[in-house]
Amino acid sequence: MEWFTDPILCQRRIDDLHAQPAYATAFAAFQDGEDLSQPQMKLMRQMERATARLAELKGLSQVASGDRKRPWEAAVDLTQLPGSDRLELTRNDDGKDKGLRKQFLETQHHFVAHSASQLALNDAKKELEGVELPETVTLALEFLSETAEKGVARAKARAKILALVSDKGPEVGWKICEKLERKSYADDEEDEKLMRKAEKEVKAEKMHAAQAAAAKGRTKGLGRGLELSEEEIGEAIPLCEQDVPVPRVAGRLRERASFWRTFVRSSYVMSWIERGFNLKFKDGRAPPRVHLPNHVSAVRHTAFVTDAVQECVLMGALREVSRKPRVVLPLMVDDSRDKLRLIFNGKWLNAFLIFPKFKYEHLQPFVDLLRKDDGLFYFDYKSGYYHVDLHEMSRTYVAVEWQGRFFEFCVLPFGLAPACWVFTKINKELVGKWRGLGFRVHPYVDDFAFAVRAPTLTDPSALAVLSRIMRDVREAGWLVSELKSQLFFTRALVHIGIGIDLEGGVLFVPEKALNKIRACVSDLLRLFHRLPLRLVAKFAGLVNAQWFVLGGVTRLYARAAAVLIADTLTWGSWASHVPGTDALRTELEFWLTDGFRRHQRGIWEPRGAGLQLETVHADTSEVAWGSWLEQSFGGPELLGHSYLTMSDRLKSSTLRELRGIFDSLRAFDVAGRLRGKRVLVICDNQAVHFVIESGSRHQELQELALAVHDFCADHGVVLSSLWMPREFEARADALSKIRDHDDWMVNPAIFRWADPWIAGGWRHTRDRFATDKNCLVFDSAGAPSFNSAWHCPGTSGVDTFGQTDWRKHVNWCNPPFRMIGRLLLFLQAERAAASIVAPVWTFQPWWVLLCPDGVHLADCVVQWTELQPSADTFLPGLGRANEGGVGLPDFRVLLLRVSFDEREPAGPGIIGTGEQWAGLQFSVTDPLEMQLRADMLLAVSGTREASTMRGYSRVFVRYQAFCQDRDPPRVPVPADPVTVAMYLQYIANAARTFSVVKTASAMVFTAHDLALVPADRNPTSHRLVAAVREAAHRRLGDRRLNRKEPLEFAFVQSGTDEERPLSVQELQDLEDLEQLGSELEAVQIRPAEGQSAH
Repeated sequence: MEWFTDPILCQRRIDDLHAQPAYATAFAAFQDGEDLSQPQMKLMRQMERATARLAELKGLSQVASGDRKRPWEAAVDLTQLPGSDRLELTRNDDGKDKGLRKQFLETQHHFVAHSASQLALNDAKKELEGVELPETVTLALEFLSETAEKGVARAKARAKILALVSDKGPEVGWKICEKLERKSYADDEEDEKLMRKAEKEVKAEKMHAAQAAAAKGRTKGLGRGLELSEEEIGEAIPLCEQDVPVPRVAGRLRERASFWRTFVRSSYVMSWIERGFNLKFKDGRAPPRVHLPNHVSAVRHTAFVTDAVQECVLMGALREVSRKPRVVLPLMVDDSRDKLRLIFNGKWLNAFLIFPKFKYEHLQPFVDLLRKDDGLFYFDYKSGYYHVDLHEMSRTYVAVEWQGRFFEFCVLPFGLAPACWVFTKINKELVGKWRGLGFRVHPYVDDFAFAVRAPTLTDPSALAVLSRIMRDVREAGWLVSELKSQLFFTRALVHIGIGIDLEGGVLFVPEKALNKIRACVSDLLRLFHRLPLRLVAKFAGLVNAQWFVLGGVTRLYARAAAVLIADTLTWGSWASHVPGTDALRTELEFWLTDGFRRHQRGIWEPRGAGLQLETVHADTSEVAWGSWLEQSFGGPELLGHSYLTMSDRLKSSTLRELRGIFDSLRAFDVAGRLRGKRVLVICDNQAVHFVIESGSRHQELQELALAVHDFCADHGVVLSSLWMPREFEARADALSKIRDHDDWMVNPAIFRWADPWIAGGWRHTRDRFATDKNCLVFDSAGAPSFNSAWHCPGTSGVDTFGQTDWRKHVNWCNPPFRMIGRLLLFLQAERAAASIVAPVWTFQPWWVLLCPDGVHLADCVVQWTELQPSADTFLPGLGRANEGGVGLPDFRVLLLRVSFDEREPAGPGIIGTGEQWAGLQFSVTDPLEMQLRADMLLAVSGTREASTMRGYSRVFVRYQAFCQDRDPPRVPVPADPVTVAMYLQYIANAARTFSVVKTASAMVFTAHDLALVPADRNPTSHRLVAAVREAAHRRLGDRRLNRKEPLEFAFVQSGTDEERPLSVQELQDLEDLEQLGSELEAVQIRPAEGQSAH
């Protein structure tokens, strides 16, 4: 490798390669576009590498010779740099690693060149001061200055890395650099997290994977690894389609950048709109030069490709260049349809690109917001990707060749891996703007569905919303495809392959999708003995695409197809043909007969108590199964047990466990506990959990999983499973191993401040999202009162959405923010109220429930305030499973009182930004006054004995429950005399002594006294209440056991057998009567006549 550092030896190597006959043959074959053999490809790569290295060495030698330096380069003195930079940039490694020494020299060269450019540009700017320059010249100078500055920074950073590698040794040094190096790629927090994750995955790959793919692809045209499958070709968006004209869309977003600046928050998105998207490469290294030949399909349709390329040039998607681009990628033609489609294959380039993984927005949050009186419409962009420009510096890497002419992409082409992420990220800003205005929208790439309240389909206000949205689309620069859009209101539509019918209240599988699946199944049955593997994959894809409507049945009844595909690819390819299996035939027949018997599901499924949770614990031994159903919703705990058949005892532990679960479900259904409910099955076999959810390639397990699914479908059971360690099934402590990522809480000081007033003067009685470690609500006895996600000490109920007592409590909710939408819909369904901690996240789908018009809070918000952000607004839980929810919030946080309860008054609030926030008020504006009111109540209550107040608190809880259980509910304080009289009569009917009635009356009096009710208006002084009290006294006050005097022997003996006097032992046993309470504490035992006490 001495030629790599010596230009003379490098030139000699080039001459030797030229002299080889094999190279001349290889070069001629390359010029003719023929496929090269492996040795020929090796020779071509050696020549390309040597030629590139010679050019680099010549550049370094020019810098090394002082007489050849440009004036500005001569002015760059490395010895005058600051200490750290001087040590790193003037270093010339003298070790044995020649490659490291070469990199030091290259880094010095780049630093000198970019520093010289900076000096030259600075001198030019000084000379041009006061001269009016054209805008293009000014922009060019700024661009060159920015490029030089970045070059200097990169050279310094590279020098530091090389110094570290030299000190630690290459083997250790490079590994350290890989762990420490972070690229400045993202401006906002969300992108930065995604990029970190992507970089970690990149650094786990091997260094030469991409180069190997490149060599393979160049050797055999596209190569097997770079071919597009039929599914990829079918889903690809064509560059051009036969007989379909496309308007010029390039640059439309950039031309309307002023509109985007009014609402875009991400500086990165704004840079894409203004300057185009710039590709980022793995490890910061650009891909090698490559020219991949076009697919043979493009040659077959030469006339079409020629016209299509010319049309792409006219629409601004391509531009012709005179020089050969760095990366030339292949074109192909899809002729499988009625019209020809020109496809760009970017697979080779994608191996070098770095981009984050991301998820498209799920459809369920949008469906949750739908109402029966909504109007639906949707639209689709026309050539959506072509609206996004490609950065000038990235275009040389995305190019094609046709008939000896080279064309670079000016826009974002489909087939480039980051394209979907970039396109979705840009549209997310526009979606956030719409949601901030209260519009309900679901985006999916370039498809957008909207729901607008429209009592009639021609409602003027709804039409105004539609007009406003389409105006935003035009002002943003997007072109809408009228053929693929529905720009009028309807009650039913098909969006991303899912049917939505508001009048019927269902989600359904569209008829077009049903026909596709049935046609595919028919083709598979017809070709069953020699199945094309691609056709099997098409069937599996079509079925799984309907998971959102059909649920888990799509996984269970496409399992055999997935197994057949996986087994075939271990020895064959996608072009293989295989015989069908019996399991696959069963699945195909199912989809032809019963598969779509339930081809729809309800949009507004039962919520809250309508879909209760039952939990089954199951375990199986070698000979029998046992299970128990937890006690819940008034039902007792049930136990189940039975023996396995002799054949089942010989099967695997997974099959035995699944058999035990199936038999347990059938056993408990006999008691009527499972029908129409959610059932959670907990087992200690992890494989069973996956079999229930996704099926198994094992035939017996698959058949049993299908039997479980069919049983649940017939009985209306929504089944889910959970694996836990074996110790946990012993009802032990395995829950402690589960990490709750929502284990954080509101600062208790904030809760104590808000508790007295946010609920209209009522103290909260139930914390709905808590654990025993972070509960903020306690009852009168000091015990925590909360609902939790798991069983834990002191919980008042598991699964807060399954509780039926929301209207009986003053609810405090600090939910996981992702569940706020579900919580609001639950409160509306249950006609309940709650105090909710919620962030101001206008991008979230549930924001339109709180702020329907983007300005005013919904009528259900009856009280609210904004919490002042601080580092301790949110505190971590005891387990500290999630540190992401703590620290200083970078968003606004609201404390809301949301009520759908007719017992609480409704009143809209106002929300906005800037000065609007400063003017917001709640009923008591002075925090000091709030605290003083709370302290005053505590001080007044302190005038009573503590034991008395504790007793009254317990009685008040029962009194409050009595008032809330009435229909209509009654207000406990201030109460009307009729309510108090009824409560005292209710107490008297069940009391044995008058003291119970007397205590209840005193409690009501004290409660109204603490509430500052005047004495003459206290309901306990009303004549009706006094009459009830007197009647109770007359009826209960004369009972014999109510007297505070010793028991006479005659009274004791009167309750025994008159023919037999009590014995001495029996008389002594009467001492146990002292344990009956204060009413019998003075009992005295007197012996009978003629008997003496011993």
